[in-house]
Amino acid sequence: MKRLLGKALGILLSVSMMVSLVPGMAVFAATDETGGTEVEDEVDDAQAVIDNIKSFPAIEDLTLDDFDLVEDTWWAYYYDLDEPLQVQVQNAFPEIESIEDYLDTYDEAVWTIFEDAYEVFLDAFYEIPDIEDLTLDDESTVKAARDAFDQLPETMKEVLMDDEEEESHYSVLVAAENKIADLKAEAEAANAAEEKAAADKAKVDAVIKMIEDLPAPDEITLDYYDAVYEAIDAYENLEELGEGIDEALVEKLYADRIKVELLDLEDLISVSETLLSNYEDLLSADMITEFQDKIDAANEVLNAEDPAIEDIWNAFDDLLFAMYQANDIIWVHYTIVEGENAVYITNSDTGIKFRIRQEGIHDWAYELFLDAGAVILIDGEELPEGAAKTSKGSLIIEIMPDFLKTLSVGEHKLTVKFDNDVTMDLVFTVRAATDVPASGESVSAAVYVGIAMVVLAAAGFVVNKRISKKES
Repeated sequence: MKRLLGKALGILLSVSMMVSLVPGMAVFAATDETGGTEVEDEVDDAQAVIDNIKSFPAIEDLTLDDFDLVEDTWWAYYYDLDEPLQVQVQNAFPEIESIEDYLDTYDEAVWTIFEDAYEVFLDAFYEIPDIEDLTLDDESTVKAARDAFDQLPETMKEVLMDDEEEESHYSVLVAAENKIADLKAEAEAANAAEEKAAADKAKVDAVIKMIEDLPAPDEITLDYYDAVYEAIDAYENLEELGEGIDEALVEKLYADRIKVELLDLEDLISVSETLLSNYEDLLSADMITEFQDKIDAANEVLNAEDPAIEDIWNAFDDLLFAMYQANDIIWVHYTIVEGENAVYITNSDTGIKFRIRQEGIHDWAYELFLDAGAVILIDGEELPEGAAKTSKGSLIIEIMPDFLKTLSVGEHKLTVKFDNDVTMDLVFTVRAATDVPASGESVSAAVYVGIAMVVLAAAGFVVNKRISKKES
């Protein structure tokens, strides 16, 4: 059936070409009767035919691109020109014995080329399955038919596209292209859905592993604090995808959170109790009472049978605030751990060392010294460059012996400034070597005062981390 349609299309092409010339033939008749300007137009038509023939390539070089040129020239010569004008065309080419034979030869040649190309199109077209049977595997077949169609001359493509038959070749080709486009869109949507499903599953699996890697609540330690909250954030970011996670795993995750928060609260209670015990003499009675009340309230939550996470957070925040209120008073106090009332003997090659500790939760003596400009004064004057060196470990200040030898015998005052508006004076003595007892009684270069301190149980306690978790 399709082959018969192809033969019919060839006839349709010829008829279409002939019909398109009817207006030209009518003009020829009119101009033949009226003369004047329209006759001059015919002369122009003759010149156009002459110019076209001159632009013909060699016949062996003809391609489909020359189809419209040859056909337009052939039809114009036979149907637009009267006999005198045809003679004019012939006279323009004395080397051509018969211009009609010449044009007929070219016409036959381009039609042969067209028929071959059209046959290629038909062969490709007939490979296309019926629309209802098309699959994505037929995409290359449909494309081959489109490529073959695109190779046809424009005139012929227009005839095919203007064909109003219900199942013309061109309408079938376009329908096939549309079906392939729809199938591709459906396939891409399906692939996207599959990729999303795989990505969603990977997210869920990752969260499940994070929860499974956490210890059970009765085995968890404070070291897992960050890991617990990372798992909670990941789980809550899953939104509706989290519904696919086993309920027992979710319960374990939130039980782990309760446990690490209780451990964090317990750690804060320990630090607070130690702070209050060690520095009670620096605090007012009202502050001691308020601080102790917050510690007691935190202990109640800590020992509750089934505390809510909000109660733990509130107890932690209240106690943390009370602790820092107390620390605001304590942290302006410093202790001379080493070097108080030090003595330097003038002939000694050993300098003297001072170690200053900041009291309270943190020992930031070195950092606060740097923030204040790292200024050290000796008897009111700034130490010369190289006279001393400082290091961290609380705040360590070493006065070099070469500088000490330049000082006069007697008492001197070392002044250190900190960034929290605290200034400390450290007194030391320079003694002449001749003043040392002959018996060899030793004079200590420094008098060390032992400070009985209970070390704050704050190791590894990072307040900023805890606050940021609370805020989130």
